[in-house]
Amino acid sequence: MRSTKTFIEKCSRIARRMTRCTNFRLAQLGCVLASVLLSVNIGYAATLLPAPPNIAAASFVLMESSTGEVLLEFNSGERAAPASLTKIMTSYVVAAELGSGRLQWLDEVPVSIKAWKAVGSRMFIREGTDVPVIDLLRGVIVVSGNDASVALAEHISGTEEDFADFMNQYGEAMGLENSNFTNSTGLDEEGHYTSAYDTAVLTRHLIEDHPEVYALYAELDYTYNDIKQPNRNDLLVRDASVDGVKTGYTNDAGYNLVASAKRDGFRLISVVLGTESPKSRTIESAKLLNYGFRNYKRHLAVMKDQDMEPVRVYFGVKPSLKVAPANSFHMLLTRGKEDDVRIVPELTERIEAPVEEGMEVGVLHVIYNDEVKGSIPLIAREGVEEVGFFARIWESMKLAFE
Repeated sequence: MRSTKTFIEKCSRIARRMTRCTNFRLAQLGCVLASVLLSVNIGYAATLLPAPPNIAAASFVLMESSTGEVLLEFNSGERAAPASLTKIMTSYVVAAELGSGRLQWLDEVPVSIKAWKAVGSRMFIREGTDVPVIDLLRGVIVVSGNDASVALAEHISGTEEDFADFMNQYGEAMGLENSNFTNSTGLDEEGHYTSAYDTAVLTRHLIEDHPEVYALYAELDYTYNDIKQPNRNDLLVRDASVDGVKTGYTNDAGYNLVASAKRDGFRLISVVLGTESPKSRTIESAKLLNYGFRNYKRHLAVMKDQDMEPVRVYFGVKPSLKVAPANSFHMLLTRGKEDDVRIVPELTERIEAPVEEGMEVGVLHVIYNDEVKGSIPLIAREGVEEVGFFARIWESMKLAFE
């Protein structure tokens, strides 16, 4: 790329000299060459995209939430120890149980000896007590309590092992190909693994399927038993657009962080696995998010009910028909590339009256980089009645000679 730019700059200097030449033909040629090179330079500049940031992590991914499109990645399919990122799936299962009605927010959950003795980060529940689901869920999400995770797992499935099987069923349904859960906490264990990509997909499902539970991930601290503990996701206080998600650390995993932010009408999810410190996971996640928001935008390619060119209708009391897209269509674009999006209509082979308002008469294809990004139904904005018997015969005769 650097050599191409250098070549263009050298040619531009030659062209400028030619335009100042006393020989009319050379000067004229120089003007033409300068004009061509100017258009090349403009096109060259318009297609530039800054190099991705260097991310100090064993693996990472940056994903757009609404489509699941991956913007940046490195080793994103590699299996790795998830540490407490596991609790994103734990909270998803709890959210699904709440959504199904099998579990209620204020249900009292008994605390077993196993839950009470859980090692690692804790919310400090006591064996023999009953704790409401909402308190335990905050304990899982905000302070990453292993004791809260075990208590909820046992309450839902009887044992933590059976709950892990439940987690894997959800993972299979989401298409997580490089994940397997053997516990609800994320403690290092043989056969317990995930990948950066799978974690982003899981987070996307949580955000879209259970926004009421995802909202808890934005809480900055949680107090239980008069013990106040902070959320370990430092991005929540460093960046106002960040509203989740989860940190994790074990000896096998290193320092992990899933972060999600919403700016300019779209959401990004970043995952970094295997960084060297709490500070590093925060910095690397911020790099990914900032790169994505700076260089991409959510583009409205098609607007619902937008007036389109009228289309011909046969055997109708009117010769043409007003049509419009049935839905809007948004897509993620590199900033400055809006003009590269093409909208190509594909109509039903021959639209004949009678036509009812709202009837589908074709599709609009949204094309970018020679790839169809979406197809939106094209519908009639009005009804058109059929002509009478003799008028239909006359029009049929005219069509025969077209």
